[in-house]
Amino acid sequence: MIRFFFIIYLKSEFRDFSKIVQLLFFSFLNFILFSFLFSGSEISTIFPAVFWSASILGSVSLFSNTFQQEYENGILERLYLSNTTPFTTIFSKFLVLFLILFAIQMVFIPFSLIFFNLSFSGSSFYLFILTILAGNFGYLILTTFFSYIMVSNRSFFNSIIIFPITLPLILILLKATTQLFPYSNDFIFWFKLLIAFDILYGTIIYLFSMK
Repeated sequence: MIRFFFIIYLKSEFRDFSKIVQLLFFSFLNFILFSFLFSGSEISTIFPAVFWSASILGSVSLFSNTFQQEYENGILERLYLSNTTPFTTIFSKFLVLFLILFAIQMVFIPFSLIFFNLSFSGSSFYLFILTILAGNFGYLILTTFFSYIMVSNRSFFNSIIIFPITLPLILILLKATTQLFPYSNDFIFWFKLLIAFDILYGTIIYLFSMK
């Protein structure tokens, strides 16, 4: 069932391809502007802030319009009448947003090597990718869930609401990424804490959405 809804949502997102292009352009523009603004600063302090600021600002348009089309077309109301749980809808949409955001972040990496003169060792690169995946999971599962709640309750989703809720996760993300450039043994602690938050958020959302 999740696979079925995932394919539907994926086709829906890419049907309006201009929205994806705008999202990519906005995220990349933020990344370039922040890179020039903080050029010459210490890499370990500035790069994590630039990378995640561009990612989060770019993703606002992703989750702010999540489920809006489904609501306007009456799809959510039909789902309420079926045996489909909210978790199926939320998780399917989350997977689509996860895929889009991760693809955009991969565009950032080659330019990070240029603007910040980063040097990835074999292990630090894979750890950075794992950090991105773990960070995206916690951040997007929360934003997708709250977007679903707002839209299903027929209220406009205000993206400002989500930032205080995701602030602890964002701070842990920044700290974990900072410990990678250069690599520090403290990274393991922050990465484990990041995974713990992902599990906590995922479990809470699962329990609420399965009712």
